[in-house]
Amino acid sequence: MGQGAILLNLAISLDGYIADREGGYDWIVGDGGHDLDTREQWSYEAFLDSIDIVIMGRRCYDQGFHRDFPNKEVWVATSHPEDLTGPVRAVEADLCGLTQQAKNEGKRIFLFGGGVTIAPFLQCDLVDEYILGLVPIVLGGGRPLFAGNGPSIPLRLVGRYIDNGIVILRLCVQRSRGNKIVFLPFHSIRQVRIYEEAKYEKTTARYFIDIVWTVAWYCRGGFKPLYHTSCKRVSLCLSGADHWPCWPYFGF
Repeated sequence: MGQGAILLNLAISLDGYIADREGGYDWIVGDGGHDLDTREQWSYEAFLDSIDIVIMGRRCYDQGFHRDFPNKEVWVATSHPEDLTGPVRAVEADLCGLTQQAKNEGKRIFLFGGGVTIAPFLQCDLVDEYILGLVPIVLGGGRPLFAGNGPSIPLRLVGRYIDNGIVILRLCVQRSRGNKIVFLPFHSIRQVRIYEEAKYEKTTARYFIDIVWTVAWYCRGGFKPLYHTSCKRVSLCLSGADHWPCWPYFGF
């Protein structure tokens, strides 16, 4: 089994937008110049051949982009799966967790878009490689790739190519080794242990709480809770490293 990875591959304007104000993409064209083209070129076809799963949002599906991947497993993030047709998988909840599980099974996952679907992966720092095509245009507005409220993510440039004025950058995330303190916002929790007042109850449950935070110590064995804030007499901590599909964490 090969090594799994979550890859983000898209075009972006000079001012950081991935779609214009109307949600269009017709601005994704080169400048017509080839004097600066690199000898080595990046191949979208070779990239796609390495992909097992393509993930897209409902708007991308409605625009027919799923038809571009007839030989791939396509996941569509949607709250109305009954409207989908064709050989696609509807994902109503826990997209990050399911994607992380597929990665752990050795799958290579292509985050196709759109911005709403991609956002949780960026905020959770789940993307392993960014492949960005910097298009020579300033849109002046539209849909930004980064919302401005995510974590700081150190990257390493592993490839750069120029084709028709478009600069393609391959950036791998530098995963830190060792221990660090992290904040965990629990807003899509699958399995937790519940501590009510002084009474300890070991329970597995599903909760959706946005305002409970835990400070945890991250090490190779998983997240070890240090202390917890509480909401209505209930505070949360992780039930173990084997049970967290997508814990959003923000290092500092």
